[in-house]
Amino acid sequence: MTPTPSGRSGSSRIIPRSVGRLRQTCGLARFVLALAVGLCLAFGVSCAKQAPVPVGLNTDDALLEEIQKRCFDFFWEQADPDTGLIVDRAHADGGNRPRMGSIAATGFGLTAVAIADERGWVEHGLAYERVLTTLRYLWDDLPNKHGWYYHFIDIRDGDRLWKSEVSSIDTALLMCGVLTVRQAYPDTEVAELATKIYERIDFPWMTNGEATLSMGWKPEPNKVNKNGFLPQHWNEYSEHLVLSLLAMGSTTHPLPPEHWHGWTRSEVYDYKGKRFFGSTALFTHQYSHAYVDLRGKRDEYADYWHNSVLATIAQQEMCAQQLSRHFPHYNAKVWGISASDFVDGYTGWGGPPATTNIDGTVVPYAVAGALPFTPELAMTTLRHLATEHADEFWTRYGPSSAFNPAIGWKGDEVLGIDAGITFVMIENHRTGRPWELFMANPEIRNAMNHAGFRPLTAEENDPTRASSLFKLGHKLPIPAEALTDARFGTHDADVLPLDAGWDSADWQELRIDNALEWGQPTNRHQLTGRFAFMWDDDALHLRVHVNDDEIVNDEDADELHQGDSVEIFLDPDHDGMVWRDTDDFRIGVAPTGQRYEWFGQRVGFGSVILVNDDGYELRCTFPWKFLGHRPRAGQTLGGTVALKSVDEVDGLIRLNWAFQGKKPPIFLGNLHLR
Repeated sequence: MTPTPSGRSGSSRIIPRSVGRLRQTCGLARFVLALAVGLCLAFGVSCAKQAPVPVGLNTDDALLEEIQKRCFDFFWEQADPDTGLIVDRAHADGGNRPRMGSIAATGFGLTAVAIADERGWVEHGLAYERVLTTLRYLWDDLPNKHGWYYHFIDIRDGDRLWKSEVSSIDTALLMCGVLTVRQAYPDTEVAELATKIYERIDFPWMTNGEATLSMGWKPEPNKVNKNGFLPQHWNEYSEHLVLSLLAMGSTTHPLPPEHWHGWTRSEVYDYKGKRFFGSTALFTHQYSHAYVDLRGKRDEYADYWHNSVLATIAQQEMCAQQLSRHFPHYNAKVWGISASDFVDGYTGWGGPPATTNIDGTVVPYAVAGALPFTPELAMTTLRHLATEHADEFWTRYGPSSAFNPAIGWKGDEVLGIDAGITFVMIENHRTGRPWELFMANPEIRNAMNHAGFRPLTAEENDPTRASSLFKLGHKLPIPAEALTDARFGTHDADVLPLDAGWDSADWQELRIDNALEWGQPTNRHQLTGRFAFMWDDDALHLRVHVNDDEIVNDEDADELHQGDSVEIFLDPDHDGMVWRDTDDFRIGVAPTGQRYEWFGQRVGFGSVILVNDDGYELRCTFPWKFLGHRPRAGQTLGGTVALKSVDEVDGLIRLNWAFQGKKPPIFLGNLHLR
């Protein structure tokens, strides 16, 4: 997937000016009210004020309805009245309506309008008019490429924004809304247009001749594909399951049934005996399930519904039992980590295993989106957040994008895709209506037959089952619990004087179960290692022993980091590593002896590689002059060592001793000069 401004498909971080139809007003005297509304309409701004924290929501259903109504207000108020396109994000109090739209948010919005129409939250004629306006614009006016739409567009004129990609997954989420309203308004122009829009999509074109679908296309050629296709494909289980079904179900440009077997389900995690696969971000376990009803069904590989159940339970337990030791506000009732806004912007995170950049942020949509999978866990948390963290939780448009109780931060915007997954999954929990409407489309039912779905047997339909997989594959489960503890533990190593001898050094072990950062190996012993630092008045000395069953690095000098190598990160001032800071170092050495230095192309250090039967040994000497540091006993430096291995079976595997954070400063392990 092309990196978006937000880092997650469906959302951006920028806040352009906005326009759109108004439904709410400011609470002054009548004549002032009329004047204010007139000015707002004239200049395209909203006079909305943040709604107060609700009271009297004594039942679960009342609380869920209040959340849904506020989420619906986002889609109703933040759509352009002439195009029906919906903004990517809006200010949490209503504020000015931006111009940047999201096709994924528009898809969720179509579903929300249809449900609100049935619930009587909006007049039927107005709801139908809004849906019809949107579909007419999608069919007649919104630029597309072989039926696929650009990720981010101007809601006024449909122009491509941010040089965004023609996005396969975001078009799929739009189609989910399109096919939902096709069933909600049968035998109408809406249904006719919905069919045309879906049937126009050329699914084989998006494969670029490969077995799986590309994540997108851009009119500008890229380094890998001069024809503009993004090199990244949907080749591992993620939120794309519904995209594959849409492709296989097409009656005009389908992908063959073999497509279903072209992507892997191999990223398996083991958390306290629970085995599930996919990403650590909860949204990847929710998006397809918002529309495809997979309850009580399986294919030859897995029970995807139970997979999401296990992933949700594992995250709740991780927050309550492990991360709470580092962020005390996490507990059994305060959890939810998925790609979101945070105090410094937008980031991707999740777990287990916990990603190293977690900072205590709570993401409400991650909990709301889990309601159908774990009703009791999710409902308990939603009620707790809505009451005990009310000021942080509530906005005009439902739950906030995210908040962090540890630092008193709350996101000041609401994202359309967050409001969308919240709205749709709450409705599925309450009535199952989005599932009912979407699954009424014969193309989806046919696709599921092509994929080999069948009902679970009585034995298979066991909610206590510890694994969601029926075909584990050749890769070993990632030890998610141990890695979470390792990643958030304190990493300390003594750096003894060199004259004490290497046999006395404080050797640190690197294994799959305590240091895995990337990848999933087939063999626990495929990549292991150990390292130690020592020092004297002239230099910092390092030795690394790498056990690797296959050494591969035939890369050009500029691409050495793509192959087997040892990477050393050093923060001599121990103030957090910042990318390309001249005081920090990221150094790599390949088994061939070639070296690379990321933060300034400095090569003022010595290194020797000794290849042996088990792998290789690296010996490095970093002069203090090179490091710009004057050492003395009692000082603490920041540092870590990472091992990288690449082979045909497992791809890239990386072990990293201590590396916490994604946005600088990044904190490394503690190297104590003795």
